[in-house]
Amino acid sequence: MKILHLSTSDIDGGAAIAAYRLHEGLNQTGLSSYMLVRDKQKQSPAILSDTSAITKLGPLLNRWPLRKYPERDSAMFSSQWFRDVLAAKVSEIDPDIVHLHWICNGFLKIETLQQFNRPIVWTLHDMWPMTGGCHYTQGCDRYQQACGSCPILRSNQPQDLSFKVLRRKASAWETSISRLLRPASG
Repeated sequence: MKILHLSTSDIDGGAAIAAYRLHEGLNQTGLSSYMLVRDKQKQSPAILSDTSAITKLGPLLNRWPLRKYPERDSAMFSSQWFRDVLAAKVSEIDPDIVHLHWICNGFLKIETLQQFNRPIVWTLHDMWPMTGGCHYTQGCDRYQQACGSCPILRSNQPQDLSFKVLRRKASAWETSISRLLRPASG
């Protein structure tokens, strides 16, 4: 079995370290485990890095929508709107399973998950997959309904960036789940 872990980094940050340890452990059991990252620090042939211009621009351009919120809180907020090249990379590597870890900071666009066409396992290292962009809600529970009027963005607009990001996620997750539940053809 060939497992591909997607993580923004291989060892920079707690989620990356957890992903790396899992990757190493799977290889030690005889499975074929690889990591695909933007920020590669370990020298290992099983850790692949995407160094394309698109991937390098991701962090900078994913902050672009935040310019509308100059008074926002300093907490991390990821819109993940800028395109990426990961679907092609995943297809090229051809894993049996894609394991998502921390994929923010412009590494993976929300809608790219629909293009993997492989089973996905997602280890939730923070709350980002279920919120409108924040990584930790700081006590806000708006993500349970629709986000908007985001306290992290210091917005009083019901359809602010958090609302739009959560709506994109709901659509992407729904499409991805529908594909998983579709009967196999043939």
